[in-house]
Amino acid sequence: MLLTFNQGKLIKMETIQKLPDLEYSLGGSPYITYRFSSNSTPNLFHIEGQDIFIKQMLREFEIAYYPRIRFFKLTREESTDFFGRFCSGVYINRERAIISSWWYNPHEVSHSISRLIGKPPKFISEGFALYYANKHNFKHDKNIDLKNVSVDEISVNLIKNLMNDPVFLAQPDVFTYPVAYLFFSFIEKQHGKETIRELLSLERGPSAQLALNSGRLNRYCREFVDYAHSLKHAE
Repeated sequence: MLLTFNQGKLIKMETIQKLPDLEYSLGGSPYITYRFSSNSTPNLFHIEGQDIFIKQMLREFEIAYYPRIRFFKLTREESTDFFGRFCSGVYINRERAIISSWWYNPHEVSHSISRLIGKPPKFISEGFALYYANKHNFKHDKNIDLKNVSVDEISVNLIKNLMNDPVFLAQPDVFTYPVAYLFFSFIEKQHGKETIRELLSLERGPSAQLALNSGRLNRYCREFVDYAHSLKHAE
């Protein structure tokens, strides 16, 4: 069994060998091999858009090699049967595989890209995926709405605590995901891609906590908190 994180909960998931029979394959992409059942019709526009997204991201973050991934496209019904409820998608790094309910899923593709740089805390990896998926017109991420977040709750200690995966996983995603998205929005606009690479290079666990208590990363957290609080005054 594989434990993976999706929509604020840990899901016990069989390995991809337990997926329903996906008898069709599409391998024209330089980055992805698609598998799908007779219940799905390939959306070539979205498949081409996904290739463009990957190419742009690899160029932007100066990644020379992108190991091919397997993309298992499920229908809504297949997704619900497999996961026990509808799931928009998951990325399984050890398998270099995406299971997705959409032909175009830059959120999960972003996870496959960030893991080529490092193994950051989930707060960082989810913020990265949410921000770049939204930037590239992914309409299915519902977890960037700040209506459930009071900016008064955002503090340096909160951000540092959310960098701890067990703490992140214990909080409702309607809170943690918008904060992670807002954090990456701030970082990208104020500090650029080099700082994003620095964050993605963090190793989840104690080393990330040590890094956050010193130097630039601590300053980024403090600047972000000031930025988040300024949004309240701008309303």
